Amino acid sequence: MLAATDLRHPIFRPFDAVAANFGQVAFERAWQIDGGTDWRVAARFTDGIPALLERRAGGVDGAAAGRVLLFASDLDRRWNDFPLHPAFVPFVLESVRFAAGSRGAGRELSIGQAPAGIEQTPGVHLLPDGRQVVLNVDTRESSLSRVSAREFADMVFATQAKTSR
Repeated sequence: MLAATDLRHPIFRPFDAVAANFGQVAFERAWQIDGGTDWRVAARFTDGIPALLERRAGGVDGAAAGRVLLFASDLDRRWNDFPLHPAFVPFVLESVRFAAGSRGAGRELSIGQAPAGIEQTPGVHLLPDGRQVVLNVDTRESSLSRVSAREFADMVFATQAKTSR
């Protein structure tokens, strides 16, 4: 099973309280990798073998250094059932974001944070320089608490339908 070594790692940070769900993934096979001193272990299998390793690479002749991630199993369900779990897609997305060195890079904003001249509505917007940004509704405006059927009915109002002629 997979166990995040450091929940503060950028790949695992979004999982927060549900990171324990990685322990539900069954691994039948994995490469046994000796990470050496160049690699940092981000996650281990429960038997202590490194599962996800990372290191910096490149940076030669003025080029920016990049990141390399090494996952010690496969991602296509031959060696494990990870793709069948809800955490799989978010894990892959966070891994790609981390490897790319991008955490949105200012492309995901909330309403009210949009640059001047951009309409303050949710959706994808084109900036004057050709870049795209996504404007999301501020999550503080969302409530995930349950409401009873009666409370829901009290929030719904009937309106008169308009017809065009």
